[in-house]
Amino acid sequence: MLARDAVPAKGRAQVVAFTFGHERIVVAGDAAMFGAQFAVGPDAKRMKKDALRLGMNRPDLDNQELALNIARWLVGALD
Repeated sequence: MLARDAVPAKGRAQVVAFTFGHERIVVAGDAAMFGAQFAVGPDAKRMKKDALRLGMNRPDLDNQELALNIARWLVGALD
């Protein structure tokens, strides 16, 4: 997809949680948010960095808190 074809993400979900009977289900559209990654190479150099932080390594995102809240909800600790 080219940038000119981009569609805003507003109103769309990356993670959905719901109950099905007595079970709890979480569906995530992107597994990378639950990993801790560093990207090196041309993309990092273009941004004048040694490495790009991705997923759990991004300090400006709440991916760690999201993962903890998902786990807490799945075991019923947030009820």
